[in-house]
Amino acid sequence: MRLHSEWIGEKPEEIHIITLILGIIAIVGAALIIIENQYGSYLLIIIGIVAIVEMLISSISLISSFLYINPLIVALGGLIANKY
Repeated sequence: MRLHSEWIGEKPEEIHIITLILGIIAIVGAALIIIENQYGSYLLIIIGIVAIVEMLISSISLISSFLYINPLIVALGGLIANKY
């Protein structure tokens, strides 16, 4: 099985740095919108927690395999936050 880093041409360390940044952005975004809406912020918090857990445990590859899908999930959280 090929690693995600092999088919996008990045080093695994770079993937973990990107994942950590995604996690921090998701948690900060959740903290900013939690006053307005619970559901969108819960989604962002879950994304952030999964990203940070993946960064800490190198054998887990949840978000780094879906780096291109993750912005869609964050956008979905934003849509949920704006709708309710």
